[in-house]
Amino acid sequence: MRRPFPPLVFLLVTALVHPVGACTPAAGGAGDPASIGTPRPALRLRPLAIEDPGIGCTAFTLLVPTGWKTEGGVQWQMQYANLASARFRAFDTAAGVGLELFPVVPGCWDESGAFAAQRGQNYLGSVVWAPPHDVEQYVRDLFVPAYRAGVRDLKVVGSKPLPAVAREVEKNVVEAGVTKRVSAGVVRLEYDEGGRTIAEDVYITLVTARSPLLPTMVQWSLEHQYSFHAPKDRIDVLAPLLQAMVASFRVELPWYAGYVQVLDMSRRNQLQAIRDAGELSKRISRNNDAILASMRSSWEARQTSQDRMAREFSESIRGVETYDQPFEGRPVQLPAGYDDVWVNPQGEYVLSNETGYDPNVGGTQEWRRLARTR
Repeated sequence: MRRPFPPLVFLLVTALVHPVGACTPAAGGAGDPASIGTPRPALRLRPLAIEDPGIGCTAFTLLVPTGWKTEGGVQWQMQYANLASARFRAFDTAAGVGLELFPVVPGCWDESGAFAAQRGQNYLGSVVWAPPHDVEQYVRDLFVPAYRAGVRDLKVVGSKPLPAVAREVEKNVVEAGVTKRVSAGVVRLEYDEGGRTIAEDVYITLVTARSPLLPTMVQWSLEHQYSFHAPKDRIDVLAPLLQAMVASFRVELPWYAGYVQVLDMSRRNQLQAIRDAGELSKRISRNNDAILASMRSSWEARQTSQDRMAREFSESIRGVETYDQPFEGRPVQLPAGYDDVWVNPQGEYVLSNETGYDPNVGGTQEWRRLARTR
């Protein structure tokens, strides 16, 4: 059965189609600068490049508000079949707001009960564990114990299916001779943090796979898992900003090509002698033009798919506007509620409601005003 597609790459396909404020209706004013901390005249977003020493290049980029802190990046997990995953967060501690990407580990289960491996063991790169019945069960039984066990007064307060996400994922996980079922949804948690109630929306896409060759064996994995958190009374207002950050996520071609090389080395059992990320980097032909050319078509196809979904779903994502990016020639999703949106050649954005505001005045960089996509 095919190895899971890397979660870092698959996030490109699915991140654009999630409804904002999924558990409760989105409130207005998503672009309020005060919503990300200290009030300021404009919301500034900067591109952040995450380097991966394992491949030896930039793994992915995304937009983050100026002043936010970030932690983590690519997590190599050579003991599992997908080899690499994302473990990253961007946050504003003072405002209690953040976006977090969590690592993904594949699972397997034998429904006959005759399987020799015990629950929790690693079997051929997958953890032996029964697949959850749905997204909410996964969050209750696996996500919370793994990532939120230490929080106070945690409650699961709601969940909502995301059928549009499931349909998009189904198109990309088709495999001959294998039956796959996809479910996607968002689960809202609430808990106490420093005396204030935090709401967290956890986005999950669960894929289970069965083969007629092994009718009692189930393989399952999360194509992605990430979350938004904010004070309870602000999360729906902030959701468009956080969603725009996810929508800006881009995997870089050199990293993608290197990852495919590592997958190939794994299939050839050539990874046993590799002890650390630095040694792994030396084994990868990062600058091989032939390798980049062979990978470019599949990489570009996913970029095109992402842009197409952005246009298709922009009207259904409340609080998010789609703009034409003049320097890159592609659409970009940003929080709504601003009169003027500007971008410079470095991919930095300024969103402002100030009358007559022009970042070109008094500066040395070129800024262009963005037009909304019609």
